[in-house]
Amino acid sequence: MSRPKQTPRKREEKKRKPDLFLWVLISIAVALLIIVPVRGKYRGFLVSSDFMEPTLRQGDIVMVKYVEDGDSFSVGDIIVFQYPPERSQYRFGRIAATGGQRVQIYEKKLYVDNVQIDEPPTVFFTDRNIERDLLSVRDFFGPFDLPKNSYFILCDNRDNSIDSRYWHELPVELVIGKPRYIYFTWKHDPNAPALDSPFNVVKAFFYNLFKFFGRAGFDRIGKKVT
Repeated sequence: MSRPKQTPRKREEKKRKPDLFLWVLISIAVALLIIVPVRGKYRGFLVSSDFMEPTLRQGDIVMVKYVEDGDSFSVGDIIVFQYPPERSQYRFGRIAATGGQRVQIYEKKLYVDNVQIDEPPTVFFTDRNIERDLLSVRDFFGPFDLPKNSYFILCDNRDNSIDSRYWHELPVELVIGKPRYIYFTWKHDPNAPALDSPFNVVKAFFYNLFKFFGRAGFDRIGKKVT
């Protein structure tokens, strides 16, 4: 007896069904790259905020080269570092000035040693208004003389980030490393179940299983971080 032919609808449903093996394989590979350093020099770090958008998006997983003796960083470099107010956490940011320089922000414009700086095209502002509250440092900061052996960090999403305007200098010893490229992206989904109970862990697994190809940002894989 000949096998019954699949209807177009059944073929379409089969085609759209996620490949469980592929999903598990990629998930394990990504998890290992985040947890386990590669030859002791590289490790994956998850971007957990929108502070560096559009350069780094929430959900990007970035391969970072650990800092080594003799490494130096320049103005404009993106680095990952221990967060000064809470050193058990890490953050991403861009170096805006180095130790010994004077930094000022006036009406959103950056000045280093009294010279206005042309910032990278990735820097953007979501609020055209100038915040003139005396207690706010978002649009007005300094002048501030940066101590030696430290960096002044600013983020690209300037109106919606917490950086050196709020916690001042970053000591060089808190630098973890330099991001090289994005090797995976897990797009932020506000509707995804929170992992706050055993039930929700199971729920999140199946939710993400069927959302996998929509949440995985394959278009960003391999993008160099600059």
